[in-house]
Order: sequence, then structure tokens, then C-alpha cells
Amino acid sequence: MIRDLSLSLRNLLTRGSSGFPELAAAQVGFDRPADSFNPAQPTISLYLYDIRERTELRSPAPDVQIVNNQALITPAPMRVARTYLVTAWPGNLTGDELALQEHRLLSQVQAVFWRYPKIPIDFLVGLVAAPGQPLPLITSPAEGLPNPSEFWSALSNRLRPSLNVAVTIAMPAINVTSAPIVTSAEVKIIQNKATIGDFFQIGGQVTNATNAVVSGTVITIAAQGLAATTGDDGRYVLGPLPPGS
Repeated sequence: MIRDLSLSLRNLLTRGSSGFPELAAAQVGFDRPADSFNPAQPTISLYLYDIRERTELRSPAPDVQIVNNQALITPAPMRVARTYLVTAWPGNLTGDELALQEHRLLSQVQAVFWRYPKIPIDFLVGLVAAPGQPLPLITSPAEGLPNPSEFWSALSNRLRPSLNVAVTIAMPAINVTSAPIVTSAEVKIIQNKATIGDFFQIGGQVTNATNAVVSGTVITIAAQGLAATTGDDGRYVLGPLPPGS
């Protein structure tokens, strides 16, 4: 998915550069901007340098689908932010024109990213296009590089102007599990149109990895002090339970 995201960003800069002739004429690559990197023609470098999960965006609730009286349980996708360092390389220029063209290219890159706060679906490539939704991106996040001079020293290069762009994608879970369905029944006692009693029973069937029933298994709800043992058919019933989670 990393490769597909990089190609999608290149699509965004090349196909979305209408109105920016210098950017449209530049190459877009993914080289590490080390001191030895010095392309002869105008180039935009999208250097991926950080990959981390955004745990605050991850849902704790799995996706549950019912198929043939079985619950197919898929963990929520992991939300991963990929951050790129964007630099401009004007090519064979010298003096002030070198710096000014570098600034011009970076300005046009920034304008394209701000034009598209989400990468449009028709720019997406491969696996990142599979969900059929645009990808949100953040240009020049407030935190930026923690220590720019140390970062560039690690790249064996001198400090130069750059942009950060972060794209968050959802990585679907691979481990899908199946389990028997838990059913519930509600009993509500109403008198004079007022509810004076409300409780639930839940039940299900315990099976093993080969879907064979398992008898003699104790099912507990510790918070309610309830327990039940599965019968020869693997089934159990627990209750009464008050309304709630």
C-alpha cells in the first residue's frame, strides 16, 4: 500500500497541476534528498520518512456480519499516517534564480495540495483505491520536523526549504474470525402505560475451531454475578440481565 500511496501522490501533483506550468514540467520522484541527489532537470522529491499508527482514529468496535447463522468478526482497520518530505530541485540554475525557482516550485506544490484537501478517487492507485473513498491529506502540519537541522544532517545534506505532507490511510485487518451468534430476548412489564420491569436473557452456542459443539463450558458475566454451563448441544442461557452494555 505504501507504493500505491506514493504513486497516488505523484498523480495528484502531475495531473492536478493545471495552472502551474513550472510544476507541470517538473519530474516527480521519490529519491532520498541526500547531498549526492542533484537532478539535472526540475524535480519534485516526495521522500517518505515517517510511518506511524494514529491510535486516536482507530475504532475499538469490530465489524460484524451475519452469514449462515455465523457472526464474521473483522477487527476495525488500523489508521496509519504516512508523512513525506517534499523538496524542489530546479535543475541547472545558479545564483538567485536557483533559489527563486525552488521557492516557486514549492509554492505551486503547496497550492496543489491545498486545492485538494483529499486525494480524489480517480487519482488513487491500486490498494489505496479499493475502498472507493478519497484520502485526506494534511499539508505542513503544525508539528513539522522535530529538529530540521538534525534531520538534514542525518540525510547528509544541508538545510533547505521543504514541505511536509501527511496522508492517513485505513489498513484493513487480515484476521477475520467466525463465531456462533448470541441471541437476546427482552421481557418488559408494563402497568398503566408505565414500565415497571425490564430485563433480558441472552443465549448462544459454544463451538470449537472445527465448529463442533462444546459442552460443559462455563459462561460468566462477572459484573452481574451470573454463570451458566453449556449443555450437550453446547447451548447456554444467561439472565435475567438489566438493560445496558
